[in-house]
Amino acid sequence: MTVPAPDPVAAPSVPASVRVRLAHAAMEAALAVDGVVAGHGGPVGRHATFDRTGPLVGVTAAAAAPDGYDVSLRLVARPVPLHLLAGRVRAAIDRRARRLGLAAQLRAIDVRFEDLEETS
Repeated sequence: MTVPAPDPVAAPSVPASVRVRLAHAAMEAALAVDGVVAGHGGPVGRHATFDRTGPLVGVTAAAAAPDGYDVSLRLVARPVPLHLLAGRVRAAIDRRARRLGLAAQLRAIDVRFEDLEETS
């Protein structure tokens, strides 16, 4: 199940949690990497982070001690060297987290490719 990432539209009175902000930052960074097509819900379609904007399919952020979060992504990619692509995705997420002031909360970054999408 491939679903593009929704735009994070936050209610002004309720700020998003660090967990949700990291999930959005990770998916946005991943989708900006050439070769990544979309997020993927995983084998049963439930690999997602849920917040007030709805599901962000393809990424989870799980609590990791101390005071941080492990980020896990399931992605669809074009047919490219996936090991190299995963490294670029991790680097992009790290840069985005630093820019947003979330680097201190970011722990492990797991990147898996669930499907390939041929370009025509």
